[in-house]
Parts: sequence; structure tokens; C-alpha cells
Amino acid sequence: MKNSKNYYLIKAIQNLIIKNNFLELSIKLAEKQITNKEFDNEIDQHPEKYIIEISYVKDSNDLFIINDILKEIKFKLSIDEVGDLFSLDLCDIEKIIKKI
Repeated sequence: MKNSKNYYLIKAIQNLIIKNNFLELSIKLAEKQITNKEFDNEIDQHPEKYIIEISYVKDSNDLFIINDILKEIKFKLSIDEVGDLFSLDLCDIEKIIKKI
């Protein structure tokens, strides 16, 4: 259920795992443990492991929930990092912020 702190906490953890999976696969490619074709095939066959799905903010309350989470984390994050962490479209965030 969107609009809940728990939803966004779980989404953030899932996205960190996805980013880590992609990084590990990229390192294997850089270290020539796998070929470009193997890299591409792995991503094509298991996109859920390597690609963060972006969603759109339907409610401005979502941004308040995310802001509360960020305050608790106590790390400064860029807007890109926030978008990646919570699967948010950056243009969508800007539109919502202008409405608030």
C-alpha cells in the first residue's frame, strides 16, 4: 500500500539490493569474469534483479512520508539518490513540489 512509511522503507531496501546486484554484475564485467553478451543476457533474463522500476507520485503526502524517512536517515542525499532509493520519477517530484 502506497502512502505508508512501511511501503517506502521496504521499497528503499529493495532498491538498494537491486543497485548492489547491478554493481556486482558490472564489476564482473569490468574484471572480465563475464562477457558483454553474458552481462546483457543476465539483465534481460532477470530484470527484476538489476533494474529499478520507476513509479509516479500520485499523492503529495508520499513526499512528506519520504521526507520524514530522510530526516531519520540523517544523510544528505541528492534528488537523484532520493529518486533511485524510492523509485520516483524526478520530473514528477518537481511537479508535485510546485503544487505544494
